[in-house]
Amino acid sequence: MKVKSSGVSAYYRIDVTALAREWYLGKGNRGIVLTPSPDMPNTVRFCSAEGTRKPYLQVEYTGIAGLEDYLTYDVHSAGRAGTGYVSLCSGNLVCAHGDTSMSGAAAPVSVTHYYNACDSDRDDFGAGKGWRTNLHRTLHKEAGRYVYTDGDGTRHTFEGSGGTNKDTSGLGLTLTVTGGEAEIRDKGDNTITFALPAEELTAWNRGTA
Repeated sequence: MKVKSSGVSAYYRIDVTALAREWYLGKGNRGIVLTPSPDMPNTVRFCSAEGTRKPYLQVEYTGIAGLEDYLTYDVHSAGRAGTGYVSLCSGNLVCAHGDTSMSGAAAPVSVTHYYNACDSDRDDFGAGKGWRTNLHRTLHKEAGRYVYTDGDGTRHTFEGSGGTNKDTSGLGLTLTVTGGEAEIRDKGDNTITFALPAEELTAWNRGTA
């Protein structure tokens, strides 16, 4: 983080999502330490909790309706019908049924049907209310921010300036806008590209998108 002279007596934003997740998982909360850079000789002071500009923690809640590695589930086998996952955080039910898979060094392909109880009133893809496949991934905008919905129904919100945006869930996803396309890249350099413009959805028209 660089402090500019024009930013004196102003708040600075530091992303501590990954650190806060460790606190939540019980890995120890030792606070945050700001250390100066050796090539920055100037002195910078930040206010403490006793100062006039007290530091504060801003928590933004994002959708956890799908399946993510950092969440915990109660898993139940349904035999040939698939596997059910009940989130111990929200109680939401997600069912997964593997349809087919083809191995290959160049482009392996697998298709899985997902039922997400959070979408039980919607049939966006003609697969039945609450159902989609891992190939049904969408990108839209809400309140000016990009929202990527993956194949199991998890919503990933991005924020940023210019053409580069980062996901707010701390998974290391980046969204880059170039021309008429938006590319999402994960930590493993896997990418997915969407054509723009992404539709702006609101709480009133989301159900009919």
